[in-house]
Amino acid sequence: MARTMEDFQNEMRKLCTDSKISDLMDKLCSRNPVVLSEAMSPIDGFQALADNDLRACPVRMVGGNEIIGTLDLRDICKFVVEEGTKPKEEEVRAS
Repeated sequence: MARTMEDFQNEMRKLCTDSKISDLMDKLCSRNPVVLSEAMSPIDGFQALADNDLRACPVRMVGGNEIIGTLDLRDICKFVVEEGTKPKEEEVRAS
C-alpha cells in the first residue's frame, strides 16, 4: 500500500517530536563547525562560506566565545548591491 501525504506528515511530526537537535547533528553535521570572527573582512567571510559550501555561518566576537550574529548569502547580495550603488570617490568630488 502506498504512503499518503498524511502518513508522511505524521511520520515527520513524530520524528521531530521524538528527536533532539543533537540527534540531527550527529547524523548530518560535521563536528568541526565553521565560526567566523567579527574582525574578518566581508570578502574573507564570504570566501569561507563558499569554501565550506555553507549558506550561513555564526560570527564570534573577537577575544571571546560570544556569538554576535550570522553571516549569510543574503548579506553577500546586500553588500554587493550597496557597494555597487555607492557613488565613486571621483563622482563625490565633482559634485
